[in-house]
Amino acid sequence: MKHLLILLFAATMLACNSQAPKTDPVVPEATVATASKAGAEFEGANVDLLKKLVTSIEKGDWDAAQSCFADSAMVWYNAWSLDTTQKGMLVSAALANEKAERANWSGVSYGDPIYEVVITPDGQKYGHIWARYTAKHAKTGKSVDVPLFVSFLITDGKLDMGWEFYDSKKFE
Repeated sequence: MKHLLILLFAATMLACNSQAPKTDPVVPEATVATASKAGAEFEGANVDLLKKLVTSIEKGDWDAAQSCFADSAMVWYNAWSLDTTQKGMLVSAALANEKAERANWSGVSYGDPIYEVVITPDGQKYGHIWARYTAKHAKTGKSVDVPLFVSFLITDGKLDMGWEFYDSKKFE
C-alpha cells in the first residue's frame, strides 16, 4: 500500500508538471530585420581604383587621374557637400588646378596611404584614403607635410563625389 501511494503521488506530480506542446513564437512583421549590405573592403576593384588615383596624381598623369572619375564628379575641400554655404568644384577643374600648381611643387608623395571602402547598410560605397601628403615648393624650398583624408562616393566603378580634408594653412 505504501508503494502504491508513492506511485500515485509520482504520477500526480508528473501530470501536474506536463506542459502544452511548444510552438514557435509569432514575430510581428515590423520586427523582422532586413539583411544589411554594410561592410568594408580592403582589396579588390574599388580599392585598386583609389590606388590608381593616388599613383596617377603622384606621377602627374592627369588623364589617368581623370579616368578614375565619373564625368560629373564633384569635390569639396574642407567642407561637407550638404553645407550649402560651400561650393563644390567639378573634378575636371580641380585636376586642372592641381596640374597648374604642380609647376610650383616637386617630390609630391602621399606616403604609404591606407585604403578602405566602406559599404553603408543600404549598399552605397565610399572609398577612403588616409595619407600623408609631402612636397617641396620649387621657389621657396619650403616643405609641406600634411595629414590628408579623402572620401569618395563610388558609383558604377567610378569615383563620383569627393570630400578632401586637410590643414590648408600648411600651404601658405
